[in-house]
Amino acid sequence: MLVLLPANPYYSAYPELLWVGRVNCNPNYFSLGVKSEREELYDREEELSILERATHPIITLTGIRRLGKSSLLATALKRKNALVVDFRGTGPNPSPILLLNRFEEAVNSSGLKSLWEHLSKHISSITLGSLGVSFAKTKPLTVSFATLFDTINEHAESMGIDFVIAFDEAQEARGYKPLVGAIAHSYDYNRRIRFVLAGSQTGLLNDFLGIQDPASPLYGRYVYELALKRFSREDSLEFLRRGFKACGKEPVNIEEAVQRLDGIVGWLVYYGYMCLNEDANLARVVDSAVNLELEELSKLKGKYYRLILKAVTLGANTWSEIYRYVKANSVALSDASFNEALGRLIKYSILEKKGEGYMIPDPITNEAAKRL
Repeated sequence: MLVLLPANPYYSAYPELLWVGRVNCNPNYFSLGVKSEREELYDREEELSILERATHPIITLTGIRRLGKSSLLATALKRKNALVVDFRGTGPNPSPILLLNRFEEAVNSSGLKSLWEHLSKHISSITLGSLGVSFAKTKPLTVSFATLFDTINEHAESMGIDFVIAFDEAQEARGYKPLVGAIAHSYDYNRRIRFVLAGSQTGLLNDFLGIQDPASPLYGRYVYELALKRFSREDSLEFLRRGFKACGKEPVNIEEAVQRLDGIVGWLVYYGYMCLNEDANLARVVDSAVNLELEELSKLKGKYYRLILKAVTLGANTWSEIYRYVKANSVALSDASFNEALGRLIKYSILEKKGEGYMIPDPITNEAAKRL
């Protein structure tokens, strides 16, 4: 079975990033879309093994943006009995119809015809066509996630298989609490189903699941936490060496590139791609990446977010230093509103707390924040 991911809104916003470029590479480490071929992933053997085996009822796959979570999911679950549901761009308060649309897309792109037939046979509001299934989108909904999970479990039981349901950027669905209840129900009763919940905003994902929250349906359930880390300096250098070699090219300024991009594979890929296809130097690549990141940061609507990030880029790293900067550049700042904004940036994984200090973990985000 081939798992095809639904369209990624990030790449849809920049259609020029979808093609792999004019240089022929084998394997192509520097292609910019979501990867699903093992030979195009560098390292990550341990993480792939955990996801491929999926022996835990719930796995969370976390890490800041551009560490390759989507590619890891697509590769690990390729040709598996699995669905990868892309929740990007649905949050923070998605309608159940929107989430069901994404689930329907994942079912159809999976190509699992036996699953299509089982769903349409056992859920009256699901019809079968030549290209897949169609969910009835009536109000109130006639199909729930709990029913879908139960029915997929029945299918897996009949086939004697385990089945993985993965949600990419799962925290985007945080405004729809019944999904957590459906996952908890499945955890308790559906022995054939495993869940993988991937998210780049770790704090929001943890809040959504509520493993430590007595009011959450998932309170006290065991969750295996798989945290994706950035590459080490040596791994970053080796990744770029192999990437250029696979394209028949000599490495270009990779020592300085690794120093500037700091082991974040998405930016290393972007560097390799731009060098090969645009004859770009490091300064141009960093400037282009910063402009992309500025568009992301411009979506932040909180009152103090930009001031907090600006303070960190100027060298303030303790609570009191950041607070003094924000207070000096705003009107009527309270401790409560400041702490809320600071905490939100941490939950968004834009800011990271280490000991008593705060930092921006992505060097490109740090450069972009200087321009706010």
